[in-house]
Amino acid sequence: MNAASKTVDLIVRAGYLVTSDPDLPVLPSGAVAVADGEIVAVGTDEAVERDYAAADVIDAKGALVHAGFIDPHLHLLSATFHSFGLDALAKSCPTYSDKTDDEITAAITRAFSIAMLRKGYTLFAEPGTVFETDAMAEAIAGCGMRALVAAPFAWDELSVIWAAAPALVGGRAILDRAPADFDRSMAACERELKRNSDPRALVRGFVCIYGEGSASEELMVAAKKLARNHGVVFNEHLGYLTATYALERKKFGMSGVRRLLQLDLLDNLTTLTHLNAISAADADILVAEGANVIWCPLNVLQRALFLASESQHIGLFGRGTAIGLAVDTTLSFLPGTPALAASLLSGTLQQPLSGADILCMQTLDAARCLGLDAQMGSLTVGKRADIVIRAIGDIMQTPAGTPDNLLGISGSTIPVDTVIIDGRVVMRHGRATLVDESAILSEAVEQRKRLLERAGF
Repeated sequence: MNAASKTVDLIVRAGYLVTSDPDLPVLPSGAVAVADGEIVAVGTDEAVERDYAAADVIDAKGALVHAGFIDPHLHLLSATFHSFGLDALAKSCPTYSDKTDDEITAAITRAFSIAMLRKGYTLFAEPGTVFETDAMAEAIAGCGMRALVAAPFAWDELSVIWAAAPALVGGRAILDRAPADFDRSMAACERELKRNSDPRALVRGFVCIYGEGSASEELMVAAKKLARNHGVVFNEHLGYLTATYALERKKFGMSGVRRLLQLDLLDNLTTLTHLNAISAADADILVAEGANVIWCPLNVLQRALFLASESQHIGLFGRGTAIGLAVDTTLSFLPGTPALAASLLSGTLQQPLSGADILCMQTLDAARCLGLDAQMGSLTVGKRADIVIRAIGDIMQTPAGTPDNLLGISGSTIPVDTVIIDGRVVMRHGRATLVDESAILSEAVEQRKRLLERAGF
């Protein structure tokens, strides 16, 4: 340190930096300086240590250091039913349970937030399938995690889903808590956006309607207008199943994507989830309008959806569309596993993606899908300090070649040592720093039993 050094809050040094910043993707021995929750310097150890000083210095000892992973579409309460498998959804609608309460939701959310930190995730988006959003938000923030939350089941017209895929509605009991109604849906969307009054809030709101043919034109237009007025992303499910997409086309005389175009709802703050059933013409529209796409390749593989419809996600990525990689539901799969699925599916389709491509889908492109790429998604000066330091363990955790290749495809299998969110250390040496993990897990198991009993398991 010299007399001219600037004092900062934290320095991470001696890391193998994988930044997700296209201008400086990899730095074999690098450091990151953090002040007031923001990244103020990224560079070599020598340069950062020459210009900055901090009381708190974390020595990464050559471990992989990267921007926190982001899952842009994750139905949180599906974690309650993890390992039951996909068929459990048809039995009792567990992913979108109508039988939750504040205690159940808070307990499961805290345990799930710890699980996400352990996989190297610093942010996820819950797309409107949790009723107790306040309890969820408080639990997430208490663990130091970030999230976006949305209005529960924003919909007002269910004829397409009832006809083509009634299981997606979740049963009549869901409608008792979330009637298919324009006014209720809009009021719920507006309520979640009040979280954004604090620009530093860890849990913020976004506009997400359920989609998949479940919204009137009035609701879609009003929801997008609300999103534009608040500068947040507008999101919906679309084209998950060929049956719903085909029925929507038949009902309106055009594809769902073209319908959005005609309503002037497509722009760089519109993000569509799934799009398994879209056509080449739909893909052209998305590219021209600059919309974003969330890809859930585990669903595609498990349901063999790519055998019956065109797979456009990889082609869209190659044409510059932001593609965020998401797990969707954790009934059968853990967060982080979509990366391997994306790699395998791209090979099967003879459109191979590199590890760097898949890493981008979990960091910078995922942030773009949530309208947050100016704030996070890469280790870049001026962005929020959401930083993950992986553990140094066996030979399989130490890349011999390009580290973003290993991190992109297999990152979730490498243990996490440290997680920093908004400049605060929320996990150190693989343990949460803000909460008692053992107590959280014990409570979550008890509350899970309550929910399983209520759901008839």
